[in-house]
Amino acid sequence: MGVFKTICGIVLLTILPLSPAHAQYSFDGYSLDQLKAELSEAQVYQALAQAKAAADGPRGCYQYNDEMFGQRQVLLDLNVEYADRADTVYEQKRTQAQEQFRLAERLYADCYTSTLADYPVLSAANVRGLTDFRTKVAALNPKYSTKGDIVGYIAAIEDAIENIGNQRGKRVGVIESIFKQVDVLRGGEKQWTPLSKGAPIFILDELKTGPRGRLRIKFDDRFSEGNAGPTVVNIGSSSHIKIERFLVSFDNPKKREGVIGLLRGSIRAFTKNWGSRSQFAIRAGATVCGIRGTEVAISYDPATGEAVHTLDHGDAFVEADGQRITLKPRTSLSVRGSEIGALRDISDATWSGLVDSTSANGDTDEGADEDQGLWKSTSLFSILIALGAALAALCFIIFIIYRSRSR
Repeated sequence: MGVFKTICGIVLLTILPLSPAHAQYSFDGYSLDQLKAELSEAQVYQALAQAKAAADGPRGCYQYNDEMFGQRQVLLDLNVEYADRADTVYEQKRTQAQEQFRLAERLYADCYTSTLADYPVLSAANVRGLTDFRTKVAALNPKYSTKGDIVGYIAAIEDAIENIGNQRGKRVGVIESIFKQVDVLRGGEKQWTPLSKGAPIFILDELKTGPRGRLRIKFDDRFSEGNAGPTVVNIGSSSHIKIERFLVSFDNPKKREGVIGLLRGSIRAFTKNWGSRSQFAIRAGATVCGIRGTEVAISYDPATGEAVHTLDHGDAFVEADGQRITLKPRTSLSVRGSEIGALRDISDATWSGLVDSTSANGDTDEGADEDQGLWKSTSLFSILIALGAALAALCFIIFIIYRSRSR
């Protein structure tokens, strides 16, 4: 019976549905850090299965499990045999069975401890004994038993990490405007350096703004067909972001995927017309804000873990604690850890305040291009156009009058 239970345990951990290739797994929206964490956890799960197979196979730990089962059955039989007369003989036999059970239990645990020590991955994950082993299996099995072939899954994660690594140093955008102090930490470097207007931005770059610093990034995803892009991101003061991922394909199928990590502070992003071809997200703490075609502002305080997502217009959603909440225009959602607040309406003044706090010139939003939608206060521009047209008309009338008199 003990052997049968052991075999069943091995099957549960190691025999998973057959799958054609690890290409079936998708890691869109994962950052490099998340992929590394997922790889580490998946490798722990794989090592758990390997350790169990070794412990209950060549190591022979199952024999102690069988002994425990046998002594437990002895105790049950004694209770039946001596149900009406618990005498000295019963006590001696019961004590002997209990001692044999405890010995087998200790040997079984020691055998597992010795086996687990052969797997550095498990030692690093603090899985050093039978209790640790059982706790970790209970925690990971619900997640990874549905992944298919664990070897293929790990290979897929490694491929995704390699793909991001291959993108390291690839330009994804440019600093369109900047105000006061802004520093950049290029991917793979250790020294922060000052940033200036017109500087290129690359995958895995980190950017920090000072107490009064702000900036605007324009990404290289403008696509004339369908009038899609460019994505424009404004960063507020005392903020820290990381360009975790940004890939654009203008071939068939046309698509764009990007992840920006907001590590602290505030960010406002505008993107449009990529629709279902887009998987653009901003990660803030334990939340992910998925953006299709919209203008959204997000703030994050790592000290409290609170992330606030505010949608002006368009299509966006927030994923937090296993839930997906669709944002509505002119609403705000606060998430703190696992506490998800209710959607609340915001006023024009509130949104204007968010725009001002993330503008790139310190006082007002500069707005790079009319089709970026970030500068909605166009009254001054309209007045200038009207004045120019009136002046041109006046010059034309003076010219006509002058020519008629000269004749």
